[in-house]
Amino acid sequence: MSRYEYRALPAPSRPAKIKGVKRPDEKLAVTVSDVMNRMAADGWEYLRADTLPLEEPRGLLSRARSSFQTLLVFRRLREEAPAMPQEISPAARPDVRMVQRLWGREKPESQTPSLPLAEQQKPTLVTSAPEGSTPRIVADRPTEPRQP
Repeated sequence: MSRYEYRALPAPSRPAKIKGVKRPDEKLAVTVSDVMNRMAADGWEYLRADTLPLEEPRGLLSRARSSFQTLLVFRRLREEAPAMPQEISPAARPDVRMVQRLWGREKPESQTPSLPLAEQQKPTLVTSAPEGSTPRIVADRPTEPRQP
């Protein structure tokens, strides 16, 4: 179950008449800002703008008209959403050996490394990205000397 509830509103297509603002692009920016501020006052967080195709029926004898509609998508936490994710009980966790067997990755006993887990070199994932951006994930593997 999602922790958020979502709401989509059609983006304003015509700017409102605003005293002191003359240019159409500035009027549109103020109109969109007003919509976003009204939603934020009700606890909705702006998420994104989506452009979706829309078919409108025209009449009995004419074909439907296709156009695109831009929607402003907002989200907020559900009232009944738990603050922290609940811990999975040990009985509900998948059996690692069963998953490896299903994916064909189980190693025979002869290929199992004899080193303890602490001494084995495992690749780790390293990411360095600012908050809110998509991280670039790089495997930090032990370097092996190249042979000429």
